[in-house]
Amino acid sequence: MKKFTLKSYTRTLTCLTAMLSLAMATNVSAQQFRVLEDITDSDGNGYKIWGQSISPNHKYVAGLATSKTDGKTGCFVYDLETGESAVLPGPGDLGGDIRGVNDNGVAAGCNPNALLLSIDGTKTDLETPENYESAAWDLDDTGNTAVGSYWSIIDYTEHACIWKDGKMVKLPEPTSEEMGFNVWGTSANYCSGDASVIVGYITDDLVTRPFIMWTLQDDGTYKLNTTICKEYFGKYTDDMSKPYVMFYPSNVSRNGRYVSLTVARDGSECRMARYDITTGEIEEYVADGSGTITAGMGSESLAAANDGTIAGNLMSSNQLVPYGRCACLWLPSAAEPVQLSSAYSEYQELAVYDEIGYNRLYDITPDGKMGLGLAYDEMYDYATYVIDLENITSSIDKVQAGEQDDSETERYTIDGTKISAPVKGLNIVKKADGTVVKVMVK
Repeated sequence: MKKFTLKSYTRTLTCLTAMLSLAMATNVSAQQFRVLEDITDSDGNGYKIWGQSISPNHKYVAGLATSKTDGKTGCFVYDLETGESAVLPGPGDLGGDIRGVNDNGVAAGCNPNALLLSIDGTKTDLETPENYESAAWDLDDTGNTAVGSYWSIIDYTEHACIWKDGKMVKLPEPTSEEMGFNVWGTSANYCSGDASVIVGYITDDLVTRPFIMWTLQDDGTYKLNTTICKEYFGKYTDDMSKPYVMFYPSNVSRNGRYVSLTVARDGSECRMARYDITTGEIEEYVADGSGTITAGMGSESLAAANDGTIAGNLMSSNQLVPYGRCACLWLPSAAEPVQLSSAYSEYQELAVYDEIGYNRLYDITPDGKMGLGLAYDEMYDYATYVIDLENITSSIDKVQAGEQDDSETERYTIDGTKISAPVKGLNIVKKADGTVVKVMVK
């Protein structure tokens, strides 16, 4: 049985908000926030950085590096402890990119084709077929397996792949007939720490890029899983049991359990969601006005910690920046995401970033204690920051630990009929803590 869970909170969050604020106020001195400075290469050339990944051990940040001299974009790895960095300048008109970095300071990216870049400056080119271009987007903890895609320079058809010890292996792909819509290619974008779970997307007609997944088999091959996409992605069908017209994956936790998703129903705002691979359950955050967040406010997921904590951003309600983004954190135990600038008011930069309209919690460490943010500063330059999240997560856990009762008290069908057991379709479940959970029973 597959379960679709949509948490819609009806209880007031006034008490929770007050207690959370008090808990945070007592921990101000322990919080840490740091904006990373521009870096230079061995020749003294300066680069502005755009961080996109933080290593599980909190030590390394990796991402894009834009030359202050010629404006070309390359990639970098930065050591937060020593301040040392490795920079790979941009290759001509084609920009470089880095999306994943491990505990050894090795990052996966492209410049222009797939490569690994180490903190010591070592560049390892990954195999790319003739007449194709490629990019690696993530790697496992050992650095022996990288995930990504390669595409034809003739028709740009993209294929998901891995590189095992530098050698490319194409991953299984779905067909248009299997999916019920045009499949123009696939990409592998994120992996668990042991590379047993790989998350990516299908390139479809409207570039909504719905979620698919591969899992490692005992024989060393990968099996494609399209079940979750078939059940919930309904962009190209009138089947109302498939609720989403957007079903985009943004990362997978390092333990391979949770996938961070951004979802949208037809005509609705984008929403943060988490998919639990072990239970088959999707939990979607809906701003319904019952808490501190404005009803109808959109949100986006960007990364997942091992406990299901989701890093991302809320969409701005600022009339001057109607499409702005405000960094936030959504814990599995929390009724709603916490906006970083509100939780950490002593860090005035966060409020400035929100006001300007671009502030995203781009990545989070597996333990959920450290986040990597990317924002526009007051000069409208990219600002990369790291922030200690341990106090906010522990404060919320302590507040809710004493009041949360997850047991079911009542269950109803969508028309309000009370039932004693799950029935096919949308079930409405009331719990002892006052929350209302909508469960789609297949």
